[in-house]
Amino acid sequence: MSTPTRAPGPAPYVSPLPIRPVGPGSAIASEWVRVRSVSSTRWTLGAVLLLTVGIAMLIAVPGSSASVPPTLPGYVGILVGQIGAIVFGTLVITSEYTHGTIRSTLIARPRRGEILFAKVVVTAGLVFPVVAVAVGAALAFTLWDQGSNADPVPAGARWWAVVGTAGYITLLALVALALGCLLRGSAGTVTLMIALVLVPTLAAPFLGLSDAMTEVSILIVEYSVPAVLLRISHTHMHGGAEHHLLFMGCLAAVALVLARLRLARSVSTGVRCGSAERRGPVGPGRPSTRRASAGGPPTRRTAARPPRGGRPARSPGRSRDSGSASRRRHR
Repeated sequence: MSTPTRAPGPAPYVSPLPIRPVGPGSAIASEWVRVRSVSSTRWTLGAVLLLTVGIAMLIAVPGSSASVPPTLPGYVGILVGQIGAIVFGTLVITSEYTHGTIRSTLIARPRRGEILFAKVVVTAGLVFPVVAVAVGAALAFTLWDQGSNADPVPAGARWWAVVGTAGYITLLALVALALGCLLRGSAGTVTLMIALVLVPTLAAPFLGLSDAMTEVSILIVEYSVPAVLLRISHTHMHGGAEHHLLFMGCLAAVALVLARLRLARSVSTGVRCGSAERRGPVGPGRPSTRRASAGGPPTRRTAARPPRGGRPARSPGRSRDSGSASRRRHR
């Protein structure tokens, strides 16, 4: 007695596309594609470059900048250009909440840490080189304009003015990114960041009027953003600013940790996006319901749809020919 042989089944499907493992690298790649496809990226980063270099060129007018320190025009330019970096760091996260794309992001990548890590890497990878190029171009233009009349600034101080300023502005953009994740709104985040940059400098002189607040006002002025940028760009005059960079780095780290905890509480089916909240699937497949009475079960809406044009429907037993024949008889 021979045993029946089973015919071989079809071969399993093998996709011709390469299967890539999902990890931080793919998260960074997807975030890079998303940021690059948004027009606000080009506008904000372009504003950083144009404002910094443009203001520096206005200060270092040919023939009138002989007594100006070479790093001063770039410092004044970045004071205005930093607003573009703050806005960019804010829009990296808040634009997804505004347009509702954060839902698909959270569904496609449940690991919240990878999402935030990718945004941090992309933000730092774009802000740092743009600010470094802007400040370096401003410094190079000032040195070219002054020629042999330029102040003898050491080469190390020049490099530190470029790299240190770019690093500090990058940390400022990361703080804006973290606040955007916490507040989930562009307007509130940008307003708060500009207040953190300007209010300490404006409030410190008034705090110094009181003897009890004199030391506090001095400390606020020392760690304010304009004072730190001035110390970094003029390190050959005011000394190093390593502890100021360390302070801003610790502030950015604490803000990102809070943003990570805030993002972990977001679920893909209940995250708030702008002023709207996800209430479930919508569309023609979902029947609209209403409550028949207080506390009663939901019932389906059965309101009859009126015919098109507002005219009553023609009865099926009466045709157009019968109507014309009755009119002829009346005549």
